[in-house]
Amino acid sequence: MNTPSKSRSILGAALTLGALALVAAHPALAADDVFASGKEVIKASAGKGSTIEMAMLTSGLVGALVMGWMSRNWFVAAGGFAVGNILWSFAAPMVGLA
Repeated sequence: MNTPSKSRSILGAALTLGALALVAAHPALAADDVFASGKEVIKASAGKGSTIEMAMLTSGLVGALVMGWMSRNWFVAAGGFAVGNILWSFAAPMVGLA
């Protein structure tokens, strides 16, 4: 039988406990939000009314137009564009871009 030895499991538990202690004790790791400045930069560049948002919505519109033109199924193309916009409306606030 291939069972782990007792010393190996004790070593794993000690390493896990040590890592948890380091995270709890280190001030930078225990800070409230270490990504606060990065979030503001992302929100400014990809938030509501940004160029990135406009590019995403425009590419979705162009994709829907191409799909509708090639398949001649305009209802599916318009529905896909509408679903994409609805998804963006709900997902953007969830990830902090609203």
